[in-house]
Amino acid sequence: MIKTLLKKTAKKLIERITDFKFINNSVIIRKFIPYKENQDSFVLSTQTLIVKQLDSNNLPLPPIENWLGYGSNAEEYVESGKKDIDVLISILKNQNFKWDANNTILDLGCGGGRMIRHLFDYADKSKIFGCDINSNLIQWCKFHLQPPFNFLTNTTIPHLPFEGKYFDLIYTGSVFTHIDDLADAWFYECCRVLKPGAYLYATIHDEHSIMLLKTKYANQKISNLLESEIENIPTENYLISIGRDNDSQVYYAKDYFIKTVSQLFDIVSVTQEAYGYQTAYLLRKK
Repeated sequence: MIKTLLKKTAKKLIERITDFKFINNSVIIRKFIPYKENQDSFVLSTQTLIVKQLDSNNLPLPPIENWLGYGSNAEEYVESGKKDIDVLISILKNQNFKWDANNTILDLGCGGGRMIRHLFDYADKSKIFGCDINSNLIQWCKFHLQPPFNFLTNTTIPHLPFEGKYFDLIYTGSVFTHIDDLADAWFYECCRVLKPGAYLYATIHDEHSIMLLKTKYANQKISNLLESEIENIPTENYLISIGRDNDSQVYYAKDYFIKTVSQLFDIVSVTQEAYGYQTAYLLRKK
C-alpha cells in the first residue's frame, strides 16, 4: 500500500514538474522534446529503415515532418541546406579557415541534418557534430547520418557536453532567433567550448531583417507586432522577444547584439540576408 502510494505521489510530482508554468502562464518550461513524447515507452533499434530518397552524396533524406518548413519538396529542402552552408563556407574562407584541417565542428540546432549533410566532403578529415533539443530529429539523424557525422540531444539549458576549448567552429542557423532570457548564457557556453581564436557563426534577426519582413519577405502580422513594440522603446538599443521560451521570435538592434557578445568575441564580419532574411555574424573568440 505505502509503496503504491509513493509511486503515485512520485508520478504526480513528475507531472507537475513537467507541466510547470510561471504564475502568469506565459512561459512553459521545457528543456527538450523527448523522442516519441506521447508514448510511455519506446524502443530504439538499428534495424534497416525504409528510406525513399537520397541526396547526391547518397545520404538519406528525412521524412517531410522533419524538414521544419524548409522547402515544399525534396529538391527545395536539399537546396536550402546547400545554400546556407555555401554562404557559411564562403564567409569562413575569406578568413582563411581550413575546412579539411582536422577540425572539430558543431552544428548547434542541426534539426534533421539539413545543413550538416552538405559538409560530407569534410567529414573524413574533420570531426563534425550535430545537436538539437528535438530528440525525434536527432534519433533519425543517428540512424541515417551517423557515420559520417555524430549526433546528440541537448537541452535548452546552456550546457554542451564537451570539454573546454574543444571546437574550431560552432555554427547556428536560426537558433539565437529563438533564445530569449538565456541567450547571454548560451554565448558564454559556446565561448567555453571554443578554442582561442575559433569561430562562432550565428544568424539573428536585426533591423535589416525587420525591414525585409516589411518588403521582400513581407509578413504583415510580424511587422505589426514589431512596430507596436518598437514604438514603446525610447532607444534604438533593444532586444524584442515575441513569444517566450523556445517558442520565441527574438529581434536584436545591431548595437545591442554587438554589445552583448563583444566581451567574449571579436566581430569578424556581418552578412545581411545570409540565411533568408536573417543576418549572419561571424564571431572570433578572444
